[in-house]
Amino acid sequence: PVENGNAAFGDALAVFYGSQTGTAEEVAWDLVREGRAKGFCCSEPRAMNDIDVQSLCRLRFVVFVVSTTGQGEPPVNMKRLWQDLLVASLPKTLLEGMRFAVFGLGDRHYREFNYAARKLHARLHGLGAEPFLRLGLGDDQHDFGLEQELDPWAEAMWDALTTICQPRTLSTAEIANMNDCRYSLETVGRQASTPSAFSANRPTLQDAEEFVARVRANWSLCTQEHAKEQQEVRNICLQLPPSRSYSAGDVLVVWPQADSELVTRFVVETLGLELTTLVKVSVLCSESSGGASSSAFPETPLTLEDIFTSYLDISAVPSRHFFHVLSKHTTHELHNRKLSEFASRTLEGKDSLYEYCKREKRSAAEVMWDFWTARPPLAELLSALPPMRPRRYSIASCPQWCGASVSFEGLARHWASYTRAVCPAWRLPLAGAGASGACAG
Repeated sequence: PVENGNAAFGDALAVFYGSQTGTAEEVAWDLVREGRAKGFCCSEPRAMNDIDVQSLCRLRFVVFVVSTTGQGEPPVNMKRLWQDLLVASLPKTLLEGMRFAVFGLGDRHYREFNYAARKLHARLHGLGAEPFLRLGLGDDQHDFGLEQELDPWAEAMWDALTTICQPRTLSTAEIANMNDCRYSLETVGRQASTPSAFSANRPTLQDAEEFVARVRANWSLCTQEHAKEQQEVRNICLQLPPSRSYSAGDVLVVWPQADSELVTRFVVETLGLELTTLVKVSVLCSESSGGASSSAFPETPLTLEDIFTSYLDISAVPSRHFFHVLSKHTTHELHNRKLSEFASRTLEGKDSLYEYCKREKRSAAEVMWDFWTARPPLAELLSALPPMRPRRYSIASCPQWCGASVSFEGLARHWASYTRAVCPAWRLPLAGAGASGACAG
């Protein structure tokens, strides 16, 4: 129903993402949380591959958050829908009645800057959908990162939506009691023994078969001065099992794991919990979720050691939402003020967050050590921490020359930046010759 040109509150805003490393997914969640706080009815964000063209046609208000990978290619979890939208026989009025907005995540150092977002925006418009906001193009090279473009774009988006999709007015009490927690926890006991480093209690890829590869060599490709002042690039050579082979253009996926000493310190000393505690993590579905939500955790119980070793990345640089969650669970006046400042969208807040966290590559674990009075409930902490994600690398070796070996070059900033106060998150699989790592291809 529409009155005076405005859609009723029941018309939910659908948010979809195409994300390769998880950043676009986190941006999508931020938009949903902010929209709900403003009184909009927002469905929980979903990967673009989770919807087909037929279902897309029935949506009225849609926001897409899209990153670009490789040579201007769309992320894996949006490729299926993108290919369906490219079918030449689709009528030009297919998406007539849809109002949409697209925000792209990119890097101006690459020629195909935000190519996937640009192409998606043009294709949706070509199929009859009407944009209610300009195309947003985030640039990771800015000092403030993607937020430099995202923040004004998001504010403009809520203003534009207010004119076409009337939000509900929320009371102060409703806003204060709003719960952003995505999971519920049930403690089911304790595990008698600790599993091996590559146990079955790890996340898996749905589109690839896993295997364990042995590290044959691991050496730096740059000078010590460059590695210290800029970033270190390393060549990793893996010995593949006899059953595995690869061709030119293939991608190797490496599963990282957090260092055991870091996990022990974080769980036992920081959270005051036991590594062997078994918990079952379940998704909390909102009324507007539109069905079952995806979860980073399996249905079977996990130990806290499993969770913080393989499922959540406590060595990653946290998001602004993480600081917001911490700010709600401290009574320390100075800590609350600084955490709230880091979580804000003001220019001063972004500058402070950049200086404290992003430039220093400060991890989530280090933040909680600095702000020792902020201890959110475990369920909220799991919701705020970034999930551990596989790293994808283009294979640099030639199968005709290297046989059962495979080499790839990786930026060591993914793990070396954690050595300031914690051990490298990738130390186990990429420690050097003789180590083993979980891979997929």
